[in-house]
Amino acid sequence: MTPEEEIIIEIGLAIVKDIYPVAINEKTAEAKPSKISLYAYGKDGCYVRNGWSFIVSSTKLYGDEPMIFSVDMLDDGTPVSTISFFMNVCESVITWFVIYKDGKYRRVNEESYYAHNNFDFSKGFEIEIFDSAVSNKQGRRKR
Repeated sequence: MTPEEEIIIEIGLAIVKDIYPVAINEKTAEAKPSKISLYAYGKDGCYVRNGWSFIVSSTKLYGDEPMIFSVDMLDDGTPVSTISFFMNVCESVITWFVIYKDGKYRRVNEESYYAHNNFDFSKGFEIEIFDSAVSNKQGRRKR
């Protein structure tokens, strides 16, 4: 495990502990490099940047499986979003945006997330534009 991966795992664990009131199995924590997408208001596309996908599971079993917690972060450790789900019930997934404020990670709505981070999309992001007809068919939200 690289030092960078260890830091991302520490951040991911802190986010999950601050947001979800459930015991987690830290031995299941993993972080993998990933492309992270941010959808900006008023755009038919997204901004893409290197980042990390973090995943960990709960200690408690719900039926025969644990709850899974996932966090996407940018390459500098800035949290983007978090979801919790059961592997066999993916239709009940809720995505929350995450910010760090007042010494704690908090879940917020999309507008508050972008206002808090005030990203400069001209630095470090690639642009991916969607054809609006294709994006609607694929279920992507227009912003």
